[in-house]
Amino acid sequence: MSYLHIALGALLLSSASHAGINKNKFTDPATEFSISKPADWEFVQTPKAHGLKLKDDTLMNAVNKTVVTFTKNLGKDFFGVKPTVGVERLDLPPKTTPAEWLTQEVKRQAEQNKYYVPASPALTTTIDEVTGARAAFVNSTVIDGREVRVYHVIYVVPSGRKVFLVNMNCNEALAAEYVGVFGKIAD
Repeated sequence: MSYLHIALGALLLSSASHAGINKNKFTDPATEFSISKPADWEFVQTPKAHGLKLKDDTLMNAVNKTVVTFTKNLGKDFFGVKPTVGVERLDLPPKTTPAEWLTQEVKRQAEQNKYYVPASPALTTTIDEVTGARAAFVNSTVIDGREVRVYHVIYVVPSGRKVFLVNMNCNEALAAEYVGVFGKIAD
């Protein structure tokens, strides 16, 4: 089962996460992992998720394992997946690097999703002086009976003895506008 299907949209912000929020920054109290949102984005407290469209035209159910989620409000008339960042904890198999895990995840995405277009393979990257990984791709979901193409930038980030998956996504049509914003959030 794919971990990435959980972050296709704004997801539930658990009550445990509230303790880690200070203004525009979330810090996981157990690991000191932190991520900051742009000032004009908002932390999400209301669940809303979309499963991925699979090759057999069914939808994979969305599962909520997020630690924190924040999103850019694009108004009530916006349709689709607004720019969203979701963070969850991962359990990597022993001796598996973030790049190895992400390579396999990207492969699962390509095998499962009805619409999958790679944008960047899984690459080793340095995040706050720690070796992690990143990848990007487009897949699809169905919202209110309409198929929506979703652009993802995925980071796998070790912090302390834990590993976090950071999924930044939005409608594919918004990708050019938000890829730079996603980059700043990752920094």
